[in-house]
Amino acid sequence: MNVLKRSMLYTTRNMGKSMILFAVVFMMTTLVTVGFSILNATQKAAARLRENVGASFLVQGKIDELSFNDDGTDYTASAALLTQEKINAIMGDKRIKAYNAVQTSSAGADSLYTLSGKENCPICANTNTEYSSYFNEGILTLTEGRPITADDQMSAIISRAFAEENSLVVGSTLVLSWNSPKSPEKHIQLKIVALYESEPDMEFDDDTIFLTHDAYWQLTGNTAQTYSGKVRFIVNDPSELDDIIDKIRQLKHIKWDDYVITKSSENYESVSYQLSAMERLTAILIITAVMISTIIIFLVLVMRIRNRVHEAGVMLALGIPKSNVILQYFIEAGVLLLLSFITSYYVSTLITAMLVSYMQSLVNGITITILPGRLILQYFGEAVITGAAVLTAAMPVIRLNPKNILSKMS
Repeated sequence: MNVLKRSMLYTTRNMGKSMILFAVVFMMTTLVTVGFSILNATQKAAARLRENVGASFLVQGKIDELSFNDDGTDYTASAALLTQEKINAIMGDKRIKAYNAVQTSSAGADSLYTLSGKENCPICANTNTEYSSYFNEGILTLTEGRPITADDQMSAIISRAFAEENSLVVGSTLVLSWNSPKSPEKHIQLKIVALYESEPDMEFDDDTIFLTHDAYWQLTGNTAQTYSGKVRFIVNDPSELDDIIDKIRQLKHIKWDDYVITKSSENYESVSYQLSAMERLTAILIITAVMISTIIIFLVLVMRIRNRVHEAGVMLALGIPKSNVILQYFIEAGVLLLLSFITSYYVSTLITAMLVSYMQSLVNGITITILPGRLILQYFGEAVITGAAVLTAAMPVIRLNPKNILSKMS
């Protein structure tokens, strides 16, 4: 009787023991396959999160002068300005993908009606409104037109409500005026490039006009290429935010004592915490499953093979080579291993499909897939573990000759 036939007969005649080994290997394979699939999905989601979820830091000049009027009812404050030269130096770090400088004030809207009934409208100059916190956080939404960019000149974005009140559309001309006791009245003309709508629950002032910095400087008379407000720098990878801030603090030609740097990464941190927690738990699940299953496989195979020492002695006494006896043990374990791999693959596919909806409730767009390359490596690793267990369990057969085996059993 050849070795393959003996292996099949033993496996079928000892179905209970075979099923125990099959169940252990099946559970380990399924847990590890699903675990690696979840781990891969969370790693990809974390990478996508770093690209898509905005993380930034703000640079703003400290107030260096604060003066009140005679009756104490009003005050003026001046802060250190951030120049375009300093912004360019900060942007020298290639890990920063963009910036948005913001300056605010108020101006008169010539021959126009404000929604609040006031004479002046709030104005907000932006380098790129796409990176404005108002639009990023969903407070405002563009309903028509396009964002203001650094390439625009003398351009403005107004609210749809303000536009309807004054019969304005995208492409219309908007005239703003500026009155100051220190300078004559100024008027500028702006081209409307977009309309926005505000979230009703946010109580945003729809009289607010977003405009380009060249228009702001011309209107207010402030020095061009200088910024009196906040400058937001958006980074490519939120995980590098702290290191980027440390590096720019080392720029010696910027007097950092005059500025405040504020980190802004709450959105990224809140979601990445869930992903990192899931990643850690999945890694623990994989390690635990492999360790426990390996121990059980070793114990099962040791008990399975050592109970057959007498059988091995008889086979050796009949002239069957010791290598054939060991090979039989490998074939028996290999057949059960192969069956567990096939069954586990289909079960793992069903489980990962069921987990997708749960994972997407945490992170939108996440997908869970079983990677063929990783699966082959996993199967190879399990085969090595099982093979090592077979060799360990078969040591009595390997070390002893037939006469010694039979005398021990008697």
